[in-house]
Amino acid sequence: MAPSQRHTSPLALPALPGAALAILRGLSPSRARLGALGILLTAHALAHAAPKPSHPVLASATSAQPYDLVLGELGELAAPRSARQLVPQAPTTPGSSQLAHSRTIYLNKNGVTLQPAAVNDARQDRSTIATQPTIIPPWAVDATTWNATVTCLREIFAPFAVKIVTSDPGAELHLEAVFGGEPTLLGLPRTVAGVSPFTTSCSIIESSMVFVFTAALPVSARGVCEIMAQEIAHSYGLDHELLAADPMTYLPYEGKRWFQEQLAPCGEYTARPCGIGTSSCRAMQSSLLLLRQRLGVADAVPPQGSLITPLTGDSVGSTFTIEATATDNIAIAEVVFLLDGTALGSVAEPPYQLTVKNIAAGEHVLTAEFVDQGRNVLRATATITVEDSSTHGLLAGCHAAGDSTGPLPLLLAWLLPWWRTRRRQAPAR
Repeated sequence: MAPSQRHTSPLALPALPGAALAILRGLSPSRARLGALGILLTAHALAHAAPKPSHPVLASATSAQPYDLVLGELGELAAPRSARQLVPQAPTTPGSSQLAHSRTIYLNKNGVTLQPAAVNDARQDRSTIATQPTIIPPWAVDATTWNATVTCLREIFAPFAVKIVTSDPGAELHLEAVFGGEPTLLGLPRTVAGVSPFTTSCSIIESSMVFVFTAALPVSARGVCEIMAQEIAHSYGLDHELLAADPMTYLPYEGKRWFQEQLAPCGEYTARPCGIGTSSCRAMQSSLLLLRQRLGVADAVPPQGSLITPLTGDSVGSTFTIEATATDNIAIAEVVFLLDGTALGSVAEPPYQLTVKNIAAGEHVLTAEFVDQGRNVLRATATITVEDSSTHGLLAGCHAAGDSTGPLPLLLAWLLPWWRTRRRQAPAR
């Protein structure tokens, strides 16, 4: 599912009659006649209208700038799927291979109060899409879905030199990706899933603000993620394309979408030049190559990290805390802890600590995987011994009578091995 939407060509409308007849057959005679009349009137109006560009820009009475609305495959005039807002070309960011300055992407699910502006500035929540001060409410989503959405976006943008954060960068130049609310808050039709500004020259829009209207969508981490990936890419100058495996598409696809190196024609359902309205900025598009030009190639420097505790040779109980330290030249994405190759859990922010329970007794290999936002990985391992808790109980001798973690049991547990060693070393009498 793709976020930004454009008006398809009237040439797609001849496909309407077959679908329309299938619907009309299921209606009562009176309703069928009314439906047929509506279709004929619409077809007549389109046939006799003034010539239109291949992907016309539609004006909105409530928007600061006109919108390029993407309709459904059969041209449902009443139900556009999403929008791109046509904004003037920024003189400092022509549609070339110029590197974007806004390469920190702030994922904001906490709500925002937008201020209308002629130029986007995410640092001050100023948006060309807003026509008046507008509150976009938070996305009230569970932590699991939100974390999966963030992880998905970090993975999709992993090939590029960007930093994806979930805390407001403040005065740092950044793009803000807003999750929440409904499209009607910004004067858009209810069926629009997302919106981004877009220039006639397919230029980079610095400090842009883009939106996915989560109140109008099913709760799906991957679905929302791919819509937002497209909206973000629009502000870096990417158009829709006819490549089903790419986030910039409207074509159906069963798997996960990633930015593709393949050169593809632009368009929603039929090929057209890349651009917006009557403009054309390129004949075809490779989303991966274009984003590499505009965002830079991902960080190739691996992170640095090490285990703090436990270390090789350490003995621990069945419940223990793993602690690690990690640094990176850009940012750590996560630290993943594994035991004998099986993931125990991950930590996205310092302190990188994880408490595990009910670990089987015996020797184990503990691994910490340090992953940065460029998906570079460094691994650190330690061979540890998990002691049998029942042995601890026999040494301490207090399981049945009371707490076995007090000072006396611990002292006995320390002294007994020493006493046994002394007995073995003592000369025979």
